[in-house]
Amino acid sequence: TNVKMHPPLRTQDDVDSMIEGLADGTIDVICTDHAPHAIEEKEVEFIYAPNGITGLDTAWSITNMRLLKPGKLTIEQVLEKIVVNPRKILNLKVPAIKVGEKANLTIFNTDEEWTYSDKEVRSKSKNSPYLGNTLTGRATAIYNRGRFVENKLRAQ
Repeated sequence: TNVKMHPPLRTQDDVDSMIEGLADGTIDVICTDHAPHAIEEKEVEFIYAPNGITGLDTAWSITNMRLLKPGKLTIEQVLEKIVVNPRKILNLKVPAIKVGEKANLTIFNTDEEWTYSDKEVRSKSKNSPYLGNTLTGRATAIYNRGRFVENKLRAQ
């Protein structure tokens, strides 16, 4: 049930078409189906389980592994689809790195390997198909509202 989401997972041909759409600009945004559910909600027969998985903890790693590392998208395309385009669509200010602007940064590592385990889950739920998997790439820190906050789980 940790792979049950809406829309459901598709065939490899569908995945390839989605990647093509991301690369050629047909698809504007990469987002997650971040829909945490209590363990008891997901530990039922597949038909009765709610749709959705936790997606925020692994979004950067999966995007890095499936799109950036194999050269399907450039770093500029990935950031446009994760950071810039969603803000444009929602009419929100797009952060800029320039004199006079407040810093709002995420620092990430595209090469760090890590295992997504129960202790890594930041959500109140643990319904992810990636639990137990080795992932590549992760956010290492943020700088926002004048504060630098490091991902403390990296040091453990």
